[in-house]
Amino acid sequence: MLPYPTGRCTGLFRERTKSVCMSSLTGKFLQIYDACLEKETNPSRLTNYTLSRPKFETLLPIMNREPYDSLLEIGISEFSSVMHAVCPEKRIAGLGLHMPELGWGNPKGLQMVEGDLTCLPPIPSLGQFDLVLCSEVIEHVQGNPIGAYAALRPFVRPGGRLIVTTPNLARLFNRVKLLLGRTPLELIHTVPWAGHFREYTRAEVVSHLTRAGFTVEKAEYSLYWDGVPFYLSGGDRGYDERGRWYYRPRYRGWRRVAALPLLWVMEILVKRFPSLRNGMIFVARPS
Repeated sequence: MLPYPTGRCTGLFRERTKSVCMSSLTGKFLQIYDACLEKETNPSRLTNYTLSRPKFETLLPIMNREPYDSLLEIGISEFSSVMHAVCPEKRIAGLGLHMPELGWGNPKGLQMVEGDLTCLPPIPSLGQFDLVLCSEVIEHVQGNPIGAYAALRPFVRPGGRLIVTTPNLARLFNRVKLLLGRTPLELIHTVPWAGHFREYTRAEVVSHLTRAGFTVEKAEYSLYWDGVPFYLSGGDRGYDERGRWYYRPRYRGWRRVAALPLLWVMEILVKRFPSLRNGMIFVARPS
């Protein structure tokens, strides 16, 4: 059970969505997304996609600031199938290490290609796209991030955009962990999900994108992973020795109550000091 309201009866998310016009693309996306959350029965997928909802709510207005007819998602997720249900007229494709079984929205007609950004051969069948989304992927890449970004450049048409989201290495939680003598990074697990191999600061991501042949137009810290409910939900995740997925919230039992004052202070700090936030968003174009 999640330690805060999920898409099933979401007091938290309803408050967040009051300002969203339900007739807009963002509103239509969230309606389908919430309906899929209601029906989801897999606990790990429910946790993952509930936590990801604020990120998509933040990303969609940025994506829609310019018209686009084609979209490539790096690291295939239910985002693509829900987008395909909202915008069936758009060409939507996915590129990832694994081909997941998509059950949300409208997965029929999606073009999905298997590939590794660290050793990606030319894929003429994919062509070029108005928009390439690389969301929460680069921290999982087991190789040079500059090479990974360079591998994405051929998929971005001239004048198109690459949008990247990734955790902020210098976030407040990581700084506290270092002060306590603990590693700020996740434990490395075995396949099929190995965890975060490397996280980056904002300056590093800007440098990597620039050296890979992009011009960075937007580089900002974001609050989509922040707030007390999300801090309470954080914890170790991965696959155990039997290949079963596990997710262990950091605070359980009496520790949840004891941690609340500290977590409220942390939420206030990240709202006041953007560089302490968990998430980062970048928008770049081919140079």
